[in-house]
Amino acid sequence: MSTENVKILTVQDLGRIKNWGERTFAEACLGKPHIKLEYQVPINGHNHQNGNGGSSLIDFRVTNLKVGKSKLVEVTQTQRKNLSRSSRKVRQIENLKGNGEPFVVLTGENLALIDGHLRRRRY
Repeated sequence: MSTENVKILTVQDLGRIKNWGERTFAEACLGKPHIKLEYQVPINGHNHQNGNGGSSLIDFRVTNLKVGKSKLVEVTQTQRKNLSRSSRKVRQIENLKGNGEPFVVLTGENLALIDGHLRRRRY
């Protein structure tokens, strides 16, 4: 896997993330000091010049530094029941399965819960 384009996120990077769901998830993760967050992670040979069908750009790799384990995270505002309607999401999920790393797909329902938790924590 090429990591040349992968960005390790910091709190200062949050304002540059335009996608609400990605920003919400990143904010939640960056609130934990033992979490390392990588952004725009290529899997299965993906790089910016190679957009072939067997590769994908996944939103995040989250690493828990306390236990040394990581998980790929794809963030989508699509509702869980509608995931199969997007050929792009179907391809990404298949590529995640074939990649071999642990992964999770966060959907609109998950993001709403995370956002609610963040809002309560601010007040």
